[in-house]
Amino acid sequence: MTDPQRVTAHFGEDLGGVSWPGSITAMEGRGGVLRVALTPPPEGPQPGTGSECVLEMHDGARFRFVVTEQLPESAEYRMKLLGKGQSPEAGAAQATATTETKR
Repeated sequence: MTDPQRVTAHFGEDLGGVSWPGSITAMEGRGGVLRVALTPPPEGPQPGTGSECVLEMHDGARFRFVVTEQLPESAEYRMKLLGKGQSPEAGAAQATATTETKR
């Protein structure tokens, strides 16, 4: 059985289309706010306030989130739920990859 706290954050082209592993550290109140610990590389673009991502849950479910805050002196981010599924940018990228694979 997989850890239900495990997630993978898929960021858009503004961060180079990177995917980082992480875990949900807290659910904060109502309204779809999570605290998520990510393990980004020490160099390269980092998510900031307003960065959108798709969080892929341990069971494969995907939800769109936006970073609202990076918590001081940690690799934790506060994120707000935007909706279920993929962003249009991520969906287009996946469709292109699928088409390339079938060729």
